[in-house]
Amino acid sequence: MERTTRELPRGIYAASMSFFDKTTETIDIQTQRQHTIRLSKAGISGFVVMGSNGEAPHLSIEERNTIIRETRQALDSIGSQQTPIIAGCSEHSVQGTVHLCKEASRAGSDYALVLPPSYFSNSMSPDIIESFFIDVADQSPIPIILYSFPAVSAGLEMDSGLLSRVSHHRNVAGTKFTCGDTGKLSRVSTAMKFRQSYALFGGLADFILPALVSGATGVIAGGANVTPRTCVRVFDLWQAGRVEEAREMQAILANGDWEHTARGI
Repeated sequence: MERTTRELPRGIYAASMSFFDKTTETIDIQTQRQHTIRLSKAGISGFVVMGSNGEAPHLSIEERNTIIRETRQALDSIGSQQTPIIAGCSEHSVQGTVHLCKEASRAGSDYALVLPPSYFSNSMSPDIIESFFIDVADQSPIPIILYSFPAVSAGLEMDSGLLSRVSHHRNVAGTKFTCGDTGKLSRVSTAMKFRQSYALFGGLADFILPALVSGATGVIAGGANVTPRTCVRVFDLWQAGRVEEAREMQAILANGDWEHTARGI
């Protein structure tokens, strides 16, 4: 089922916002494109659209597709054809999720970011969640990325054993740990060492460095919308082995990201 030729490079990914005209409440395409270009030029390695910061639950499929398509076109217009796009594709059923994956693929997304089904969260056993992800991965035209974010999935926690088992599927390309559990991230990193291309993402700008220390290949950060160069700088310092400088920069970034999180971006 794999189709994409764009790899998931190491680095900082922006959990991109969606922009709307204040008067008409329609998508502000010009601002959407300008924002994408600004972030790309700041060193962002990839884009996540239609995630939590993109307000996907509030948008129609047509609006989602427009934002995916405009993001792709904006990147291509500045020579960033190899920059990957990950689109949020979460529904509470297998078929609903697969439908979103197909729509995202047609609009230009390379990967699908998928939450566990959580509407009847008390009935969601590890076996049911595992079966859900396997069924979606079997049918999705693009690779999926598992999304661990209990705050938006009725408190559902996916342990490292579950994530590691599902991650063996050839059409599962990575995991995003917005749960903030670096221990879980470390365990999945160890379990997936046999797949060098497997992506492990921290989910917030305020723990870029802890995530990297724990084995992350990158971080998908909402804060990168506002401070992209600072986020990239923390990553670059870590890559260069300048750990103390990275720690100092991370401390500054964490204080700022807390304000973003508390007040909204």
